[in-house]
Amino acid sequence: MAATCSKCGLCCRAIGIRQPKRELRAQARQGDANGSFTARHWHRISRAEALRRNPGMAYRIESARASSLPLYFYECDALDPRTNLCMAHTDRPPVCRGFPWYGRAPEEAWLLPFKECSFWEDVRERQLGLLAQQLATLASRRALTERLAGLRARRLARTVRNGGVT
Repeated sequence: MAATCSKCGLCCRAIGIRQPKRELRAQARQGDANGSFTARHWHRISRAEALRRNPGMAYRIESARASSLPLYFYECDALDPRTNLCMAHTDRPPVCRGFPWYGRAPEEAWLLPFKECSFWEDVRERQLGLLAQQLATLASRRALTERLAGLRARRLARTVRNGGVT
């Protein structure tokens, strides 16, 4: 995608995921790259604190409530609060490196908690690409419809010239 991180820090200031700390620690014991980093650097914060740090997290909370799945909130101590830069940038795990798309196509719903995130540019770019595809399809259909109308008109003209015999 085209966007680069604007260093707003929202993704590290308040992290909402479905795994409790014990699962992160278990992943770390199994040698999982995400688990090792998150067990060391992610610390639980309350829902209220997550909302204070990132009001957009309300979307993630409502989504979790609707699905009846738990949601746990963390902060990352590798985030420098003054600069919003990751102090462990070279050691960050796949969960951080892949943010926000993780190899998927950009989706508006995924970024709703991150209103100031520069990756909204990717969402707009994808939407423009989809719109361009739709317009190309419509233009192609219109050209085909016009061609068919021209063929029908020529056939009708030929039929009239031949006295109704095709």
